[in-house]
Amino acid sequence: MLAKGKVMASLYALFFLSLYGDIPTVSFFKCNAMEVTVNQQNYIVPDDCNVQVLLSDVLHQYAQGLAVAINETIVPKTQWETHSLQSNDNIIIIKATQGG
Repeated sequence: MLAKGKVMASLYALFFLSLYGDIPTVSFFKCNAMEVTVNQQNYIVPDDCNVQVLLSDVLHQYAQGLAVAINETIVPKTQWETHSLQSNDNIIIIKATQGG
């Protein structure tokens, strides 16, 4: 797994490259990339990305009160660190709120 700083540097570089057409594999960062959809928005993530990395490093979300489903299957919080994302995964993140 890449260190947090390397993941962020790779993601920024991939974002920059994505502005100019197709997203190539960036071997300079020793990181292949893939595209996933989160709540109907596309993101470029490292190919070794898991649910925990997606939430913390990519989306900057705290795990408290979140539920995650990937391809219409709920992923328990206990599996977030071990559940690897796949290219073209459709991810839904739901945040619990209070109110009536």
